Amino acid sequence: MFAFALYDSEQDAYLIGRDHIGIIPLYMGHDEHGNLYVASEMKALVPVCRTIKEFPAGSYLWSKDGEIRSYYQRDWFSYEEVKDNVTDKNALRQALEDSVKSHLMSDVPYGVLLSGGLDSSVISAITKKFAARRVEDEERSEAWWPQLHSFAVGLEGSPDLKAAQEVANHLGTVHTRSTSPYKKAWMRSAMLSITSKLTM
Repeated sequence: MFAFALYDSEQDAYLIGRDHIGIIPLYMGHDEHGNLYVASEMKALVPVCRTIKEFPAGSYLWSKDGEIRSYYQRDWFSYEEVKDNVTDKNALRQALEDSVKSHLMSDVPYGVLLSGGLDSSVISAITKKFAARRVEDEERSEAWWPQLHSFAVGLEGSPDLKAAQEVANHLGTVHTRSTSPYKKAWMRSAMLSITSKLTM
């Protein structure tokens, strides 16, 4: 995972790139004179740029030709490309565990957003499996924050919040849930809808 901007002083040119999945955020924008700016946080561009958009994942920009070019194509977007693939369950499990584990390298506490659905539950379970040891040193030392925290957001009475709590209880995470009453959420949604129509 990466996002970078490199300047070549000899050629007076720059190269900007972003990882193939878009894990690392990267935004680009232009000021009123057409100058290009990039930043990993959108808020850095807001005071300067008139237009801001996400730099596409799996792409690079070489200033000499001025075009954003894609260097990565996902063959699994096409059924014809993958219809004859055979899935090895053990290899799939290992790949998923390796992927989650590689994202646990951190010098700050991390947590999981838990909806109670299959995806977030599996990722949370794998995270919990590796949370106690430091990934950076191949699990030779204890993690700085070995207790995994989970979070769930939803409406009061939502079955998702109940499912998330059940998963959190099963995994033994420190679970925090944020709820919003039905009526308040509905009224806010209605007001946003009315406001957007009035400003069109």
